[in-house]
Amino acid sequence: MPDISRLRSGNFYVAIEREAFRRIAAPWCLSYHPASPPSAEEALGLAGVRPTDSGVVLAVRRVVSQWYHAGMGMTLRTSEKQTEALRRQALAEGRSMQAVALSAIDEYIERRAHQTEVNAVLDKVIERERGVLRRLADT
Repeated sequence: MPDISRLRSGNFYVAIEREAFRRIAAPWCLSYHPASPPSAEEALGLAGVRPTDSGVVLAVRRVVSQWYHAGMGMTLRTSEKQTEALRRQALAEGRSMQAVALSAIDEYIERRAHQTEVNAVLDKVIERERGVLRRLADT
């Protein structure tokens, strides 16, 4: 991929497991790319290095820029069985595999958040009614 640094907007290299990379053109990209490359100073800052008075460059820290966590997608590795099940479900629903996976994640988080809220309310009720519950247990 000798031209990877010169790819125009909407052009990407992709590969699936056990196959070579292929160059594709796609209208959308879900990751963030600044309009212009960072300056040398910005690149050094992102790399976590800074010049000293003696001209030596010291590693300050490893940095993952804020935009990476704020808007960058993630890679989700699935087993062949999971991938095939996801593919079948997406086909059955007429949706993309990504849309089905995102719906599943949303549903999971909603269920867990609801269970957390229920547990918190239950803990409050148990604490408030501790005396009544002890008397009931004793009868």
